[in-house]
Amino acid sequence: MKNTKKSAGEKLLRFFVYRLDFNMIFNVYILYSPTLKKHYTGFSKFTIKRQRQHNKTQTSWTSKASDWEKVWTIQVSSIKKARDLEKKIKGQGAKRFLTRQKKQSA
Repeated sequence: MKNTKKSAGEKLLRFFVYRLDFNMIFNVYILYSPTLKKHYTGFSKFTIKRQRQHNKTQTSWTSKASDWEKVWTIQVSSIKKARDLEKKIKGQGAKRFLTRQKKQSA
């Protein structure tokens, strides 16, 4: 029979990994492709790495172009806030969202 009891160290490590996933800073971002004349909205803990993946065509939707440029980004304090903001931006469209952001900051 396999021993499934976890040591105190393993429990502590799992606790911190769990806490990191939910308490890290996330970046919500909007990318723009001049070739496609399209925006892409996403979120990630590691925006620079994620943008490289988009440009290397390692993701399905953005694989249609390799010239994605970051045009907007904001940091949020939880994965829930990142998902909610991403959903809000996608709901109104990235172009409309950016236009509203410019009006608010003016």
